[in-house]
Amino acid sequence: MAGIVGLTEIQHQNGTRAATVDASGRILTPARPAFATTGTNYTQSNNAYSIIIPNAKTFDNGSNYNASTGVFTAPIAGLYMFGFWGLSYPHTAHANTIAYHKNGSIVGSNVQFNGTSTQHEMHSGSIIVELVANDTIDLRYFQNASSSGKAYSTQWNMYGYLIG
Repeated sequence: MAGIVGLTEIQHQNGTRAATVDASGRILTPARPAFATTGTNYTQSNNAYSIIIPNAKTFDNGSNYNASTGVFTAPIAGLYMFGFWGLSYPHTAHANTIAYHKNGSIVGSNVQFNGTSTQHEMHSGSIIVELVANDTIDLRYFQNASSSGKAYSTQWNMYGYLIG
């Protein structure tokens, strides 16, 4: 640890800063795996889960989120939080489902919502999941009929980060 008046730094073995505690006790962890995305850019398959692929990454600390595939790969073991919010559109008379997939299988519960309107519908959710190094997680949308419901291309957000 290196001490500076009112500032304490914790170093990685390679000399990069792992954490900083300022004089007020605030902790900064610049190497913490975290990402955020906006929009979507994917094709929704009917009667199947489709990975929601973002339009853009807002940030990706550690480069663990692949925006081309929509898949996050855990760099280290720990508890992670993932979440989403945004609009899906359009809907018909069919149910829609959103679920997180860990290593290709549903983890936690899926979120099913009614598709009885042709309007934008707001949906959100989050999950805390335990991952080991190299586990993957992604968010998938399921449309169970031949209509075109999907995560809306310009109004969708996703995020994830290591809690500890």
